[in-house]
Amino acid sequence: MRNPFFANPPKTIGWRSLSGHLLHLVKSIAIQVWQVFVPFEAEPEAIPEFPETAQWTDNREATVKQCQWIFDQAEQRRNQLEQKAQSTFSLMIFLVPILTSVFVYVVGKAKSGFFRQAIVGLICLAGLFVLFGFISAIRAIEVKSNQTLSLDSVIDSKGAFLQYDEARHAKGLLYCASVNTAKNDHLAQFVRGAHSMTAIAIIFVILAAIPTSLTLATQSEDPARTTIVGTVRVSPASSQFDQAIQDENVKLNERLRTLENRIALMESKQAALNKRSRLKHSD
Repeated sequence: MRNPFFANPPKTIGWRSLSGHLLHLVKSIAIQVWQVFVPFEAEPEAIPEFPETAQWTDNREATVKQCQWIFDQAEQRRNQLEQKAQSTFSLMIFLVPILTSVFVYVVGKAKSGFFRQAIVGLICLAGLFVLFGFISAIRAIEVKSNQTLSLDSVIDSKGAFLQYDEARHAKGLLYCASVNTAKNDHLAQFVRGAHSMTAIAIIFVILAAIPTSLTLATQSEDPARTTIVGTVRVSPASSQFDQAIQDENVKLNERLRTLENRIALMESKQAALNKRSRLKHSD
């Protein structure tokens, strides 16, 4: 038996309520596109100061640790959001040259017709949503300022250390955590928009890839035909191979002549030597 204090995973959506959820999804996407171009203030709205309470909790150390944990949770969430924004930005940089090359290839190779217009339209929509996601990721990366305790909470204007106050320390942590949480929510809007725009662009790319593959698979290139009008005269000419053979034959004949001349010269020298040796023997 399942423990009743353990949470159950989300239930599936019924078919009757599916249309309402789809409408809500479309509205959320429209709001995310609208937030891409809407200007926002640099800082969240100011919150009122914490009231000065006369009573303080008995376990002051545990309360300060809890306030520090809340502050650390806001910092950890911000780091996660910044990493998501940077990863989405890198994915968009990878998608842009792919969309450009596919667009140029389809425009240059595909035949004019319904499929070509559909492919170009889907690629343009994908590029548009990539642009929206790119702007949303840029705006998410630009949200950099963060609240933290400064030197004024430790020293005064003369450089002297202030007397430590647990209440002031805890209130400072809670104030920074509250402001940082508001900034994180603002940052999450742009990160969520960048993710949604990138996912929609990838869906359009997949939809464009299906007719593109079918079109290129069935497309056959017609061979080029050239018609010659008039009289054509063909004059026989030796090929380059025959000319090379003739040149080699000429060189070989020249070498043979040179070799024959050397042999004749050597034979004449040998005959002269033999004649001299016979004359010496006769003397």
